[in-house]
Amino acid sequence: DSSRLLAEVYAQDTEPEPFGHHGILLPAFAEQVILRRTTNDKTELSEALAEYLRELHMKSAGKDQGNEADKPFEFTTQEIPDDDRPDGYRIELELDGKPVSLPENIQNLLDSIQQDLAGIPDEYLVPVGNSNYAADNQNNKISAPFDTQENALFYDEWDHSRGKYRKDWCQLNERTVHPRYDDFVKHTVHKHRGLLKHLNRTFEALRDDDKRLKRQPDGDDIDIDAVVESFSDIRIGLEASNRLFTKSRKVDRNIAVMFMIDMSGSTSGWINDMEREALVLLCESLEILGDRYAIYGFSGRTHKCCELYHIKRFDEPYDDQVRARISGIMPQDYTRMGVAIRHLSRLLNDVETRTKLLITLSDGRPDDQDGYRGPYGIEDTRKALTEARFLGIHPYCITIDEKGMEYLEHMYGAASFTVVNQIDKLPFKVSDIYRRITM
Repeated sequence: DSSRLLAEVYAQDTEPEPFGHHGILLPAFAEQVILRRTTNDKTELSEALAEYLRELHMKSAGKDQGNEADKPFEFTTQEIPDDDRPDGYRIELELDGKPVSLPENIQNLLDSIQQDLAGIPDEYLVPVGNSNYAADNQNNKISAPFDTQENALFYDEWDHSRGKYRKDWCQLNERTVHPRYDDFVKHTVHKHRGLLKHLNRTFEALRDDDKRLKRQPDGDDIDIDAVVESFSDIRIGLEASNRLFTKSRKVDRNIAVMFMIDMSGSTSGWINDMEREALVLLCESLEILGDRYAIYGFSGRTHKCCELYHIKRFDEPYDDQVRARISGIMPQDYTRMGVAIRHLSRLLNDVETRTKLLITLSDGRPDDQDGYRGPYGIEDTRKALTEARFLGIHPYCITIDEKGMEYLEHMYGAASFTVVNQIDKLPFKVSDIYRRITM
């Protein structure tokens, strides 16, 4: 039937409209996802093999290895029959021709790569910095698997289990989001034109808002509450107050806001689109309000490769280049929050203003592959937020993680976070939350 009907479809001038209950195949998007996953798997495997070699070196340090210590290690694969696997075999790793017992994380990576590529290419088996992993016969030092970049910054990280900081533990590199000049911002403004008009009116009212001071000795109007209270005092024999007026005073919005955007791999797809749309609506509205603001994304992969992505600095105008950077925001790696909070707090602390806000837009809890998950990541993030408050910065978190109630109150405090349950409401919610916390 399908073959017969297909001929009829080809004969039509236009492609038939799909039914509402039908799924839509997006092969180009699927290919991008697979490519991103295989690229990440290759990087993670390379780093995991480097760490595995480093542990082997440490175990063999001080032993008489002859000339073997000067030889670079070489990994190879062996296909072992396994009827329980879809392909009928499993991949085992050999080191210099000898089978090795692998940690669970490396075996999982091998399984993932095998499913995508039906094998493990040789280039996937090269550890990071493999040429530097020969042990130094004189001092038994092992070269680090990451090179220190010239402009890298180093930050401490809080280790709650030891109750102390790890000195200069995180290597942070600041990059600029690659701008993408397309119609994303224009399309977003058109898509949310009704909402944007409402937000503009709301933010214009905030800009022009007057603060009414009560119980003044003189002013523009009568303070009814003060008059009633004064009349009551007279009736019971007390002295009447002369503070019976209200006075209007122009609100001085001396605010600087740092937006910290989660660019971890878990934000791919619809979440990434909603984050970018929320930023567009915020920027369009903040241009009316006049508040100073900056936007940075964050991600990373282990403490030796923390990434901060510049999107807009405080002194930059909201121009076509910034719009293109918002359009170019793409998911990256993991969610190491503490180092990003510390760096952005330092940038925000340098701004001369009365009120300083650090607003995080995220989809999940702190996480990274080198143990930065669970209590360790949460406690380091909490410590970084405490350091920010000590500088006079007010942190706030907006998340779409439905399990956020389990850890956000501990990290941010009871009144300093919002969980957005419907991701399609994120663009509106972000702007509405900003209006409420800056009133």
